[in-house]
Amino acid sequence: MNNTMRVGAVPRKSAADQRYLLKDTSVKVLEIAPRWVQTDLLNSNDGPRAMPLAAFIAETIKVLATDADEVLGEAGI
Repeated sequence: MNNTMRVGAVPRKSAADQRYLLKDTSVKVLEIAPRWVQTDLLNSNDGPRAMPLAAFIAETIKVLATDADEVLGEAGI
């Protein structure tokens, strides 16, 4: 059985704290932290320095298939 649990957005320090607190359990804490993604949020759809949404999704899916603890957007500011 897969023991993956998805939790809403939490501050970066909190994710690290949760990872430490749960280190001896079967729970794995994954942090997804994009730099700046082109979305309707904050009118960033046309932001030239923002990472295209499709690129962020593709990168996130790729990293989720690894043992990484973090997904950090490569593009952006």
